[in-house]
Amino acid sequence: MTGRGPYTVEDNRQLLRRFGIKVLVTKDSGDRGGVLEKLEAARLEGCRIVVVGRPPDPAPAACSSLTELISQVRGQLPAEFPTPPPVSVLALDLESVLAPELWQTVALAAGVHELAVTTRDIPDYDVLMQQRIRLCREHRLTLARLQEIIATIEPLPGAREFLAWAAARMLTVIVSDTYYELAAPIIRKLGSPLLACNWLAVDAEGYISGYQLRSPLGKAGTVAEFRRLGLAVIAVGDSYNDLGMLQQATTGILYRPCPGVLQRAPGLANVDSLRELQNELEKHSWEEA
Repeated sequence: MTGRGPYTVEDNRQLLRRFGIKVLVTKDSGDRGGVLEKLEAARLEGCRIVVVGRPPDPAPAACSSLTELISQVRGQLPAEFPTPPPVSVLALDLESVLAPELWQTVALAAGVHELAVTTRDIPDYDVLMQQRIRLCREHRLTLARLQEIIATIEPLPGAREFLAWAAARMLTVIVSDTYYELAAPIIRKLGSPLLACNWLAVDAEGYISGYQLRSPLGKAGTVAEFRRLGLAVIAVGDSYNDLGMLQQATTGILYRPCPGVLQRAPGLANVDSLRELQNELEKHSWEEA
């Protein structure tokens, strides 16, 4: 039987008579749950009534952080409930690790060489983005046109398979300085992994007019948030703007870095392919990463 409440006393009486019900078992759902109408209908039809009472409401525990909330939840579990192993996070850069550089693809398609510049060339991210915003307007590249170009990009060979392998072993997050409005097509092609990045501001004419960072500290701030939650983080990146998150991470790994980046982080592991990266990750215990 299907139906949608609230039901009147007469509705309930008809139901009791239709099925010849002699005993009514109901939870104490309160006035809004229609329990009074059920009880009255059962009385009028001569049914026995069994009411399942509500458990006493415990005093709510106040939590000021996710870490405290997790601790409170674990405290409510039975003693024999197994304690889950510590969670590790794999924080991966997107461009040049899992996908081609988005702006270099745009530069080639639009014939605007200056748009190919990345943080490998201009470490100051705001300077780089203001240059991109200016060039897009000068060359009439609206957000819609940028999205059209980026939709043609395919993941780098083996990227999707690598993500599936990693996600089976630890929480895998793409931490990028790109933008949701630009990255959506390539993220879908990668199997829709979790993405932590930034947002664009667009003016009435459809041009990029500014941007909003997910964290004022960029990728490093995102990794720091994971660390504050008590999570171990293995971070992987290739460029100047990745150095902060690699240093914030429990373990940092450089992926095909340019020489200048390598010189600034000589103590980090350095890999040249997704296969090498997988081998490097296998050296780490997921519980102790």
